[in-house]
Order: sequence, then structure tokens, then C-alpha cells
Amino acid sequence: MPSLGENPAWRKLQDSGNDAAARGSYLEAVALFSQSLELAATHLQRSRLYESIAQCYLALGEEYEGKAVEAASEAVQIDDRWSDGYVTLGRCFFNQGSFAQAESAFSLAINFVDPAETEEIEQLRLELVEASELAHKTQEAKDTKTITILDKQLTIKQWRAISPEAKVVSCAVHSQHHSNIQETSGSGTGAMIWECGIVLAKYVENNLAEQLEGKNVLELGCGTGIVGLCLAALGANVWLTDEAPVLSFALNNTRANSEFFSSVVCHSSLLTGAGQEQQHKKQSSDYTVVFEGGKHGGKGNVFVTELDWTAPPWYLPSQTNNALSNSDGSSDENEKSENKVECDPSCISCEPLSSGDHCFDFIVASDCIFASHAIGPFISVLRSVLNLDQDRNSQTKVLFAHKSRHSGVDEELLSNFSAAGLQTTLVPQHHHHPDFTSPSIHIYVLSVISEDAN
Repeated sequence: MPSLGENPAWRKLQDSGNDAAARGSYLEAVALFSQSLELAATHLQRSRLYESIAQCYLALGEEYEGKAVEAASEAVQIDDRWSDGYVTLGRCFFNQGSFAQAESAFSLAINFVDPAETEEIEQLRLELVEASELAHKTQEAKDTKTITILDKQLTIKQWRAISPEAKVVSCAVHSQHHSNIQETSGSGTGAMIWECGIVLAKYVENNLAEQLEGKNVLELGCGTGIVGLCLAALGANVWLTDEAPVLSFALNNTRANSEFFSSVVCHSSLLTGAGQEQQHKKQSSDYTVVFEGGKHGGKGNVFVTELDWTAPPWYLPSQTNNALSNSDGSSDENEKSENKVECDPSCISCEPLSSGDHCFDFIVASDCIFASHAIGPFISVLRSVLNLDQDRNSQTKVLFAHKSRHSGVDEELLSNFSAAGLQTTLVPQHHHHPDFTSPSIHIYVLSVISEDAN
């Protein structure tokens, strides 16, 4: 007997829908369940009808995957503690290829299932494991980018799905500013591959590749290391620098592409996870060669080391005269272009950035200024590495790629460059790589305004 206020017609339509589904007439069943929905009197009835519709769409295959997810989502929105509803939603997501959402739905199904249903729980756990594994693989594929530099294919990974405990900030600015600069829901800007880095790397490949072999390059705010690693693949000796928490990303990518480099040197703490010492306490003995000799005759050396813009004095590992030698033991400058150059860790010293012992031919930075608070620290490091307080004749070329997001930040940045004695020259858009360019991304060449010019 129908309960008070219930329209008995809804049950008749539901039964007819079940009969149609049993015959394999799924679209007919959907139509009958939809009519029943209009007459259903309770939330429970509506939830079960939506789940039945979802099952029909699921059986109809790929063309109806989206409709299946919509119907199953309605079912659990109405009854958010119904295990069977989450099971169906999980399977709808799985069929759609949305494995992370399927994983979440199966987890909820297990939470709400009757503990006595041991066989059902075991089946759900198997489905959960499969969804979890596929979600991980899918995320890995999405977060791995391939960039070709001349004839070399570098694989660069980003980390978007990191637990809150592992959050990092980017561009070597202290974490109290993190909430101001974070643009992603994952681990912060330092773990991401930004289009600015790709644009700058391809610009260098297109315009400066022949100038880089054997040159010393400092990258500020390296993040995943995409720019510096591309330059190292072109034969440059590159210092990848950022805050200590970010450097694990850069080191991971460096090791993944080590076949293209002559050697990789990093602070020992990066290998142990112990946390790098404060910069003024660094010793040359703290550095370890983690790789020597690339399969493809790589000539560039990579140094992975901390440089926190807000914590002077700054120290970097520095090469003595014998630190880089040809693989045959010779030191003749004319032979270096013909032989692989290797790094001798016994010849590495750790010197203040402002000591004049660091002779960088290039400084590169990309998309490392997201807000005004980072401008001052960034320029302080530039002033130190260019030794502007003592020498106004530096020949170091600074390549700075910046994505325009806030006009106020852009204006403040250019004004501060000028005030620091740096001339900014905008690279014309047509000089960018034709396949890697964006109207919102600007590349600047910064040069020291000499005393004579003043």
C-alpha cells in the first residue's frame, strides 16, 4: 500500500524502467525513470532513480559517459551517505577516464558500506587500488613535459599534487609571502613548469646557442630548472639556484636528464633530505658530484645550490682554475670545445657572491616576480652578483623573462631596474622562437649602465 502523499504511478514507472533495462533497452529505461522522477515524493526515491539512470547511461558506453556522471552525482548529492550511489559514481568516473575522481568516490563508498558486507568491501578495495594507480600514472603523464633543444630531448617534470605539508615557495622568497604569490592549488610556483621558462629557453636556443658552450650561467629562482637545464644541454656550466625546499625539484629533473651533461654537483644535504645549512656556514666539502659523464657527450656542468634572496650574505660553489678540466686531462682552451669538460670536486671552493670570484657570462631568470615584495630581494642579488657597488663595467648579460599579470608590478619592476643602474632592452617579439611566443611574455636584456654613461 502506498504511503500517505505518495503517487503510486511513480512505482509503476520505476518497475517498467527496470524491465526495460533488463531487456537492454537502456534509453527506454532512462525515459521511464525520468518520468518517475517527476512523480517521486521523497529524496530517497529520487536518489535511487538518478542512480538507475546513471547505470543505464553507463551501459550505453562512451557517448553517454558525461550523462552517467551527471546522474550519479545527482544521486549522491541527494543522499550523501549512500554507498551504492558512490560505487556507481566511481564506476562512471572510471569509465570516463577521470581516475582521481573515481578514487575519491570509491573511498567514500568504502566509508559508508555496511562493515558486515566483507565481500563487497573487498571488491571496492580492488577497484579503489586500480583507480588510484591509474590516477597516479595519468597525473605523472600530465606533469611531465618534453622540450627539444637542438637535437636533445629533455624531460622536465612538475609537481602539482603535493601534500599541504610539502608546500614550497618559489623564486627564493621567504614563506611568509607564500599566500601572496601562490598561483596553483598544489605546492606553489616553484614546483611548476611555467610557459615563461619555455619561451626563454627556446629564445636562447634560437639566438644564442652557439655562444653558450663553456660559458658560466647563473639561474636565479630556477624552480624546476627548465631554463638552466636547457642551457646546460647547449654546453654551458649552469648554477641552478633557489630556496632549499625547491631545489629537490630541480635536482630531480637534473638527474633525469643527466645524460646530456658532463657532471652534476649539488649540496650533500639535497641527497640526504637533511636540509641545507645556512648559506654563510657552507663549506666546499659540503658539495658532492652526483653524476659524471653523459651518454651523449654533454659538455655542460650543472651545480644545484641554495640561494635565498632574502638571506645574505650569499655563497655559491666556485670553480678554481683547475676545477674544470678536459676529459683527457688537458687544460688547453682550444681543446675544450672538442673534449668533454668534467668537474673535479676537489677544486670547488665556496666563495661569497660579491667576492669577484664568480665570473658569470650570463644570468637568467624567468617568471620569478609575481608580486612587489620580491622585487627588492631580486635586485639585491643582481647587484651583488654584478658587483655593482664596486664595478660599473660588468660584461655579464642578464636575460629576464617576465609574464605581465599586474601592470603595477610591471611598472615597479622596470623602475627598480633603472634605479639600480640597469638598462632594460625589450627583445622584439619577432626574435622569440616562432613556435614558442606569447604577447603577454616579455624578454628583457639587462645591462649595466657604465659610469661613463652617467
